[in-house]
Amino acid sequence: MALTSWLKFGAIWAIFVIFAIIGIAVTPSLNNQVGAIKNNIITNLSIEGMATNPLPNIKASSAYNLLNFLLSYASFQGIFALDGFGLFKFWALDLYIFLPIFGIIAAGTGLFVLILLLNVKTPHWKWNIRLKVGKLCLWIGAVSCYIALFLGLFLISLTDNSHTANGYKEIWYGTNIDDGVIHWTNGQPYQPNVFSIFGIIMNQDGLDGIFNLANGAIKAGTIFLVFLTPISLILLVIGLALRMAISILMPSSSSYRGNNQFLAWLRFINISTKKELRARMRSNIGMIVLGIGFAVIMIFPAFISTKKYVTTNYILLVISILLMAISLIPIYFMWYRLSQLQQFSYNLLMFLQMLIWLVIGLIWQILMWTEFKAFFQFPAYVPIITIFFFVNILIISFAMLVKGYRS
Repeated sequence: MALTSWLKFGAIWAIFVIFAIIGIAVTPSLNNQVGAIKNNIITNLSIEGMATNPLPNIKASSAYNLLNFLLSYASFQGIFALDGFGLFKFWALDLYIFLPIFGIIAAGTGLFVLILLLNVKTPHWKWNIRLKVGKLCLWIGAVSCYIALFLGLFLISLTDNSHTANGYKEIWYGTNIDDGVIHWTNGQPYQPNVFSIFGIIMNQDGLDGIFNLANGAIKAGTIFLVFLTPISLILLVIGLALRMAISILMPSSSSYRGNNQFLAWLRFINISTKKELRARMRSNIGMIVLGIGFAVIMIFPAFISTKKYVTTNYILLVISILLMAISLIPIYFMWYRLSQLQQFSYNLLMFLQMLIWLVIGLIWQILMWTEFKAFFQFPAYVPIITIFFFVNILIISFAMLVKGYRS
């Protein structure tokens, strides 16, 4: 491998190690603040109208246990609703966002380098076999991870309005939530759902608490989510690392040629008139499908609420409109270049447009259904269906992009 490749991998490993060291180093200091954080939680995140406040009886003797409880009780919304404790908030992001993301990437690149080094002197005839094994693991891992994740979340979410979920809401919160929304003592609204209950039971009683429930859908969803999804993810990472490593060793492989040809295809200057641009955009079914899917998930739920609109709803609506307009920058740039009588690569700008829709769409949906769900008040299965709908649109669109490139 080239020096630049080693530097890139080294940077990924270094970032992962830095986040891991930070996560470990600040733990003793946060353990000393457990009492103060508990008091802050009780002050800010108790629920108005509760007959019995469960917060003073939290089973949390360490900062890590307290963090897990708080995530299950109030998600990241509750963590950032605390007064102060900036280090605790950063620690939450470090442990549950930065470390998992860079951990998976670091593990994948580490495995990639290991496979590469172990196969350098391997007979060439074995490379084709291992490349096929890598492709098989990749496909099986990707498909099974997708299905397991969807079924796990969907099966659990189906019980959101069931007697079991509502019963646990009443037991835990000490109040019957008629409109689906509670208010913390700091005034912020929060919409607990079956995932709140699932998280609380897992945190306080572990898997035994889940499997002691009478509801079969929650048990089945737990099996998919807790057991099958991680196994599938591991298989996916192994398959991807194996395929990439063997492809580098085999410059004659279709994967190696495909990467170089795809980059050349992106750089190809192929549009010089507005007529050509209109024709290409009308014939680009994948981009049209993705554009429609992007518009749908930006409109829903930002433009729709099961309850009356409040100021936050209007703010989110305006932000949604602005993001939809801003997301069209690559298309604006295409028309600008043509107005200046300058050629450009339609393939590259189309690819960038699709990536922009992907990133904005996914982040927007995650924010809507995690931080702002109380302002829309849909059952838990609605965000699951909506997010996976957009993911399916993404898969179809990029599959059509690859098909168009190969043709």
